[in-house]
Amino acid sequence: MRYFRCGLIVMASAICFRVEAFAQPCLSAKPLPHCDTFFITEFGYGYKATSPLKRRTFNMIGDSTSFYEYELTGRHLLSSELGLMHNLNENYGLGFTHFFGWDVGHHLHGGVKLRVRKWFGEKASLEVSGGPLLWGAAGEFDYPGFVAGVSLNLNEWESLNLTVTSLQTQSYDYAYFDYDGRRYRNFTPRQRELGVYAGYKFGSKPGLVLNAAALVSLAYILALFFSAGYD
Repeated sequence: MRYFRCGLIVMASAICFRVEAFAQPCLSAKPLPHCDTFFITEFGYGYKATSPLKRRTFNMIGDSTSFYEYELTGRHLLSSELGLMHNLNENYGLGFTHFFGWDVGHHLHGGVKLRVRKWFGEKASLEVSGGPLLWGAAGEFDYPGFVAGVSLNLNEWESLNLTVTSLQTQSYDYAYFDYDGRRYRNFTPRQRELGVYAGYKFGSKPGLVLNAAALVSLAYILALFFSAGYD
């Protein structure tokens, strides 16, 4: 019975230690023994290496068919990632982030990513991440999609990265007949959007400042939008 109680005390102490470690994470990314757990506060820009998706819609009137197309996605991606990472040992860390991406001038989307980091010293590291895109502000895409990335972290606040997103567009099919029996049809097929972005990210305190500035700007724009709507 004494050994059982001792075991419970040791287990409770270990749990309390881990809870305390997670309750006091570092703001800057550092490996063990400097930091047990740290925040991820990234803000970055990516340039799309793949071609923007051109959405094609077919118009059919009787036996005649025509189509038009427009650019559904762009070349520039602003992204924000906020989350937490725990160093498993001196070499590896495991964590998660919420991903928020803005295809500038086109659409917003977001999701969650699991992240694995390999440390190469006190500052440099390589990170691989991936997860589902769960939501979007535009009605053109079906969710969930997918987002993945590889980052070379040069130090605690800057990194070079490659981001890949995959989304499928929704399909639309509408047909009717006029009074003369002529058939009209408007058809938009599904298309796969694959985006590969090469870019640069800020983390740590610079990333936190940029994320805060982006949130304030977004709140200001929304306030202007709603105030204009009620005038």
